[in-house]
Amino acid sequence: MKGTPASWILLIVLSLILGLAGCSGSSGDDDDDDAAEGTTLSGTIQYEGAAVGETVIIGAFPQWPPTAPPIWMENVAVPEAGFPFDYQVSCGVTGPYYVAAYLDVDPNDGVAMNLELDPMHIPTVITDILDGQNTVVDFVLIDDAWGDDDDDDDDDDDSGDGTKVAGFVFYTGPATGETVVISFYDYWPPMGPPKHHFDLPVPDTKDIYFDYEIEVDFTGSDWRIIAHLDVNPDDGGYNSGLDPADLSNDKYNILEGQTTTRDFVLMDP
Repeated sequence: MKGTPASWILLIVLSLILGLAGCSGSSGDDDDDDAAEGTTLSGTIQYEGAAVGETVIIGAFPQWPPTAPPIWMENVAVPEAGFPFDYQVSCGVTGPYYVAAYLDVDPNDGVAMNLELDPMHIPTVITDILDGQNTVVDFVLIDDAWGDDDDDDDDDDDSGDGTKVAGFVFYTGPATGETVVISFYDYWPPMGPPKHHFDLPVPDTKDIYFDYEIEVDFTGSDWRIIAHLDVNPDDGGYNSGLDPADLSNDKYNILEGQTTTRDFVLMDP
């Protein structure tokens, strides 16, 4: 099944609006366990774009993409010298969380994270925040981190009939799942939802080795095509600690009316 980031973007926008707008650096969930004194996050915040803001907002989410507001958040002032800079903040939660951050370009725009303005770091792995200890989390803020959902851009032209991607999927590890998800990114690294994705049913065999062919309605010369075995379809997407994957960042040129070959060898995390 083909998909685009629109629904994912709506989800993150609603979650951030509900959870972050008007907040000022404290936990948003009274049921969270209190972290011991000395529980901190620290690291480096990098950004190389042109956007300007006075505050980077850090939030901890129990799952990603989020379905609820962050259970903890903190504001970090951008120093006068700008990026990159080191930070350290007290953290009010412990345990495994997805830790996100964004530069608040316009604090008066009435929304929490403005997709059109605010550079963001989208988490790709779970961070284990340790009780009473310092946990290092580095952030790289990206402009338009969720990607462009406009199908009329130069890297996503409408293709003619017969434009395909084909190859094989190979995996011999212990993990099991009913679906292999093939994702197409027009930027790298893949820190947000893919521009397009397709779900392939896994044959009922001991080892996973099957040929696939999918027809696409887009072209372009700068596609990264990755795949993962969806071990737990309820965890919201690719789980880097659970799902076997082929994350090669080779570029692929999808030509109108032709077949592009992409073979996948899935590896355990």
